[in-house]
Amino acid sequence: MYRVLWALGISVLVLLLAGFVVLASAGGENGVRFYKSEYYFLGRQAIWLAVSLPLMYVAIRFDYHKWSKLPWLTIAAYLVVLVLLVAVLIYGRETKGSRRWLGYGMIRLQPSELAKLVVVIATSVYLDCKGRRLDKFVKGALGAALIVGLPVALVLKEPDFGATFVIGAAGVSLFLLAKEMRLVHIGLFVCAGALLFGTLLALNPNRMNRISSWVRSSFQTSDIPEVEIEKSAADSVAELKRIADSPQPAVAAVATRARTAMKAVRDVQDYKKGRAMEEGIEAVLKGVAMRLQAEPPSFAALRNDLRQQIRSRDREKAAAHQRDHSLVAIKRGGLTGVGFYESKQKRKFLPEAHTDFIFAIGAEEWGLGFSLGLLFAFTVFFACGMIIAARADSLGRMLAYGMSLLVYSQALINLWVVTGCAPTKGIALPFISYGGTNLLTAMIAVGFLFNVGRQIGLQPSRPKSRISNV
Repeated sequence: MYRVLWALGISVLVLLLAGFVVLASAGGENGVRFYKSEYYFLGRQAIWLAVSLPLMYVAIRFDYHKWSKLPWLTIAAYLVVLVLLVAVLIYGRETKGSRRWLGYGMIRLQPSELAKLVVVIATSVYLDCKGRRLDKFVKGALGAALIVGLPVALVLKEPDFGATFVIGAAGVSLFLLAKEMRLVHIGLFVCAGALLFGTLLALNPNRMNRISSWVRSSFQTSDIPEVEIEKSAADSVAELKRIADSPQPAVAAVATRARTAMKAVRDVQDYKKGRAMEEGIEAVLKGVAMRLQAEPPSFAALRNDLRQQIRSRDREKAAAHQRDHSLVAIKRGGLTGVGFYESKQKRKFLPEAHTDFIFAIGAEEWGLGFSLGLLFAFTVFFACGMIIAARADSLGRMLAYGMSLLVYSQALINLWVVTGCAPTKGIALPFISYGGTNLLTAMIAVGFLFNVGRQIGLQPSRPKSRISNV
């Protein structure tokens, strides 16, 4: 087990060092722009690490069995997090359509990050205490669902869909780990959560624009080459201009040709070319209306549809902005990278270069080796967590599994987003991205893993029965 703990510690150390090296470059531009200091974010991250280390030490030394032996402690931590989640909805500052942070002055706290830890602790303690009673719905399974569901609902209200997914996935994984809970109950909870998640997601225009942009770029492919699509659209717009430039243009003919051109331009993927063609169609309609000294009703309807098409293209372009520039950074890095501090995408192209999209800056400057090394370090971290969970007692197994999954699943989601494998979502890369509460949460999770690992083999064995060999 000591080898596993050594491997765990080395993987965390590697991730922290990589995070500070990349942040030194990725945070420079935004640091100068917003705070007049190139090393502002690096210094703040160092302060948060200094705060996190003592808390990680406490998490290592504080016997995790006391969370079960002292239930008031678990209840108190859970209630504090609920209060913080409610407070952020009332007093939190709205940023980019979400309320996620509480703060005073320079100190900012993200309660949803703390909720991840507390939900894993409270759920693990509850499942361990209930044991066989978990096969009952009201007296067992429903309580576990409420422990996970209340924080999830509050985080979803912010809204923070990334944290909601991570917390929900950790909760469901712990349900599956508790073999006494029935699959039909777990399926019911998952369906209810997915329905709520999907409904609120569908009612959020910003997130839906990101999803539609990602689906359009990833799945709506055509067998026709893009060059031919652009040529067909350009020919259609040119034909519209030819008909409109005739001495006495027929309104019906212009309207029909305009609809055909709009349909052709809609399939053009390139933003600049498509937008230029749409503006050309609008200019033709305006010119014909001015020559007729009146705008036909069909033209008014066409211009309204065209404006909606243009707005849709603009929204998709805005939603895909960070993903597109992230992919540019990764491709530019290639195998060996462009060199430390030589990233171009961090210079006003990637607004979140030091937080959610810091991986792209690292890949641009350090190349494929950095990307594979980071993925390997996270995989080693998760593998060590699984080994610890497999050898621990019931409570330790659920705590180790839950803490490992919190960090690893968040890392995977971030990597999927940055590489364009998932819709754009603001979620930090553990140990790497700038963010105090995120770093604090990850370090405490590491502390729990060390706590469980160091006690394996130290638990007193159960006394043997006097009437059997068991």
